[in-house]
Amino acid sequence: MAAFTESPFFGGGEKGLATLLAGLDPEFELTVVGPHPDVVEAVAASRPDASVQIVSSVENRRDARGIAAQFRAIHDLRPDVLHANGNVWSCQYALVAGTLTRGVKTVGVNHSLTPSDTRSQVWLNRRKLRHLDAHVAVSRQVARGVEEIGRLPEGTVQVIYNGVPDVAVEPAPRPVAGPTIGSVGRLSAEKGYDVLLRAMTSLPDVTTILVGDGPDRGRLEELAGELGVSERLILTGWEDDPLPWLPVFDVFALPSRLEALPLAAIEAMLASRAIVATDVGGVPEVVAEGRTGLLVPPEDELALAAALRSLLADADRRSEMGARGREVAKQRFDLSRMLRAYEALYRSLHEGGS
Repeated sequence: MAAFTESPFFGGGEKGLATLLAGLDPEFELTVVGPHPDVVEAVAASRPDASVQIVSSVENRRDARGIAAQFRAIHDLRPDVLHANGNVWSCQYALVAGTLTRGVKTVGVNHSLTPSDTRSQVWLNRRKLRHLDAHVAVSRQVARGVEEIGRLPEGTVQVIYNGVPDVAVEPAPRPVAGPTIGSVGRLSAEKGYDVLLRAMTSLPDVTTILVGDGPDRGRLEELAGELGVSERLILTGWEDDPLPWLPVFDVFALPSRLEALPLAAIEAMLASRAIVATDVGGVPEVVAEGRTGLLVPPEDELALAAALRSLLADADRRSEMGARGREVAKQRFDLSRMLRAYEALYRSLHEGGS
């Protein structure tokens, strides 16, 4: 089996892939393939017996050399199953190579929905999608979106929720005495952390802790200065293991503009944290309004601040939401359930093609 990822950074989709590969039955022989060595090696590190193959990236559809290199890699590997990790537009040349290679079953695994810029890309991807052997999405919202983009019959895309390990952690030291809001994620525009900083202006004496790094760090630091909240903002930078920070947060905030299935929110639920999140994408499939957290419209710092304020003021409600959230996360996003679903899919494809 080959797992292909062309992501240039180790994000939620790659973390989900690493978790999947780590837990798959040992009978699966795995090769992790992709153009970005740091990402490929980070994913493969989760599975000590996995092989690694670095291939050329494809700059655009005119990059004949890059396309040919990916075709050769898939043809030479000839895996029983090619698992392409990303979104509806990702890994398109590797997947086409898989569909054209005898004996290879192709699976497109969609962790997000991203709009296309060009009509030709839509047309090419529709053709590609119709030839895949299986489609998977990490949420119902993503599944329906892939079906719409690909003009596939309803129910074509199977939903397999990401499983998240339930691990005990030693909490990080609490950096401040007062109330804290926290989030874990890449510091990039789609995460909406600029909206959270604006909400902080209505939450005096509250400290926000952002665990992660990314291209928007400088912009967020500048905005915090303009808003006068720099002294109440902690940016930890990249953390190999962010889980110890979760018990430090009084409330977990997810102010995203785009979100397919937020792994960080599930991890926060396993840590018994109440959540305030934007009502976008697959978030309502994770956060139950009024039960495990509160949902607010995206881009609305006043609504975000009001929801955060209400939970910070009510410790009993936070505790109840956190306890319910932990039970939901353990049941709906159970790691073994995800592993068995993928194993059943891979086996059915292999047996169907043998």
